[in-house]
Amino acid sequence: MNILRINKIFKIYIYLGLALTVILYFLKGTIFSASGYQIIELVLVSAGLIVIPLGIKSRIQLSTHDKITNLLIFLYPLAGGSLLLSVFLQIGCLSGGLSIIWFLFSILVLIKVLKDLLLRGIYIHRETFIDIGLIYLSIGAVWFSASRFGFDLLGFSPFIVTLTAIHFHIAGLGASVVAGLIGRVFNKNNFLFYKISGTLITLTPIFVAIGINSSPLIEFLMSILLAIGIISMAIFVLKNTFSTTFNKLSALDRIKYSVLCLAQLISFSTMVLVYIFSYGELISTSFISYDQMVRYHGLFNYFAFILPSILILSNLASKNLIKPEKIPFQKLRGKRYIGVNYFKIENSNSKSEKGLYKNFTFLFNLGALNYSITQYFEDTANIKMYCKTEWQKGFRLISRGVHYFGKLIGQFVLP
Repeated sequence: MNILRINKIFKIYIYLGLALTVILYFLKGTIFSASGYQIIELVLVSAGLIVIPLGIKSRIQLSTHDKITNLLIFLYPLAGGSLLLSVFLQIGCLSGGLSIIWFLFSILVLIKVLKDLLLRGIYIHRETFIDIGLIYLSIGAVWFSASRFGFDLLGFSPFIVTLTAIHFHIAGLGASVVAGLIGRVFNKNNFLFYKISGTLITLTPIFVAIGINSSPLIEFLMSILLAIGIISMAIFVLKNTFSTTFNKLSALDRIKYSVLCLAQLISFSTMVLVYIFSYGELISTSFISYDQMVRYHGLFNYFAFILPSILILSNLASKNLIKPEKIPFQKLRGKRYIGVNYFKIENSNSKSEKGLYKNFTFLFNLGALNYSITQYFEDTANIKMYCKTEWQKGFRLISRGVHYFGKLIGQFVLP
């Protein structure tokens, strides 16, 4: 399935999500709220219908297409529908049962993300920010399911359970995907300021949640770091929009970037509310009530910051998106033991390929590559390579197991 078809399918999902969000707003009085605030469930479901599919689309666009990808695309309507219906049923087995479908879908997303993340490597990068955001979905889905069953998960009240669910869907997933898409749009991934801001945005939500459920001090400190990350990212967007981008844009794109910048400015005020609230929790003084946080921080953070940001960034990032071609691995198979003579033994009576790749230089897109390296990968049957490898600290114990099993099957054992 090509990028154009993926974009078309997800466009339909997003338009339906926007329409259902409007309908849901007028029907919010019929929502069975586990938190006592129907607006919390409304925002959470809206995120599931718009933000989550946009996050999934952003990952699928730049990853290897496989069976899991197909499942994510075609099972999303079932998962999104179950999420929507669950909030219109009384808290209990039926509502909780529907939420399990959303949880199982989140596990499928987790598998896809971990597969891509481990293949690409774990390092500070805009794509890693998107991956970490999508990992938060499975955590949020656990808490959402608990809220729909009416469980006091880990001994916390239904209000805190539901609040934690929306925290991971919005502050965790939404903000992290926004950070990653900002990196795609402005294409300044190696900029240190961007990396620090994105790292704070993606790593602090889990610690904020821990603080909410255990320690006001941890909540306060992590909320400050999260606020710094979001405000720094907003400054990054504003600076790059008006200093290097704005004058080169079409009239329509200028409107898009203007709305994006306005959303970033609104994030300043929502983060100030977080600071005031968490500081009040720390010193046991209520400057802002839970009711005010839900109505002002929750609504503004989602409808005025996260939602418009991710809608516009997703559109801008998809404009000139070119999906990388698949790595041209040979489709070679072996028996139990491979060994150094694999090509000579397996291919001696056939005209099969002689190397691991047909065109190794394809991977690098370089004008010149060391000939001996190219020759080894393209003519593996006739070239020997000797190498000395070292593992990073903390992984050396693992390396022993890797080398042991690698030798058993005659594999090429490199860290």
